[in-house]
Amino acid sequence: MNFLHAKLWKSVTKSTYLITHLVNCFTVLSLSLFLMSCATVNYDYELPDQSIDKPAEAGKTRVIFYNGLNPLFLDGSWRIGIKIDDVGVHNLHINKYVQLFLEPGEYKLGLSHVDVFTFQDEYPFKVTGDSMYVKVYNGLVSTKFEIQKAEPEGFRSKYRPVEVPL
Repeated sequence: MNFLHAKLWKSVTKSTYLITHLVNCFTVLSLSLFLMSCATVNYDYELPDQSIDKPAEAGKTRVIFYNGLNPLFLDGSWRIGIKIDDVGVHNLHINKYVQLFLEPGEYKLGLSHVDVFTFQDEYPFKVTGDSMYVKVYNGLVSTKFEIQKAEPEGFRSKYRPVEVPL
């Protein structure tokens, strides 16, 4: 009787372990898919043609936002949401850029990313000159940006435009 009892207990233990393992795997997969699908902004801004060689519209500044997150330090967030004056522009994936033509002046720049929590930041943003390259990236508890007036070295080989919805 003890032998049969031990064999039955071993079978139940294996089944319990297998079920627990499957539940854990399903939970991790579900959470990963949820976090990957999290968008931080709606696409409310009508995007122009994304060709960098397209001439800027008269009286406007070419503003190119690009996701400069270093993939070696990828911490779960590889999309950065961009808003201009509370209007959603795009959720910018790693190694992607989005081009806008804005009138020179003051704007409110909203940046966000989702990690375990959603981090949202707002900054004053001054548009000046003929063109601006704006590197966006996430820090530990914020989303940041840096402005360059000239095209960064290797930009055209590293970054691809976002797809413009039809």
